Amino acid sequence: MKKCMTILMLFTSPLIFGQMEKATYANNDISKSSNVVLDSSDEQKTRQFAKDYIAHINREDWRNGIEKYLPKNNEAFLKEHTAFRKSFPNYRTTIKRMFVEGNEVVLWLNITANYVENYRYKNSNYRDQLLWDYEAKNQALDWDETWYFNVVDGKFGGTWDSLKDNYAVMKGLEKIN
Repeated sequence: MKKCMTILMLFTSPLIFGQMEKATYANNDISKSSNVVLDSSDEQKTRQFAKDYIAHINREDWRNGIEKYLPKNNEAFLKEHTAFRKSFPNYRTTIKRMFVEGNEVVLWLNITANYVENYRYKNSNYRDQLLWDYEAKNQALDWDETWYFNVVDGKFGGTWDSLKDNYAVMKGLEKIN
């Protein structure tokens, strides 16, 4: 799964590869190549969890009912994401590619949002401190992210990592050409 994450990160980097043609993957290509016996019903549940979470987080009332996806002690995430959504109220995520192996997921996502309120959240887990230097002027932004996580008992597990295309964010803020 970590090799898949590394490969996916390379595909999402326009600095390295520029504009690449989209590859088409069958749902279980990754699991077939890994020589691991997997319970397809667990993978289907994990895949559905990821789709449902993305659909939920795209809603205007995203905070209503989100606890069913989050582990206990999720107050820090809720506080930070609430601040993020104040800055990006029309945040929308689209799944470009999804890889599932057992209870592990890699999502390649495209995010669109307008930067309407200055984001100044301290100690951001999103690592979005780069936004602190730029005034929000309703700039339309479009960027890719890659998320790697696991699902345990129908909630996000203890494994989480992400990669964000900050080059695209900076370009959208018109700070670089």
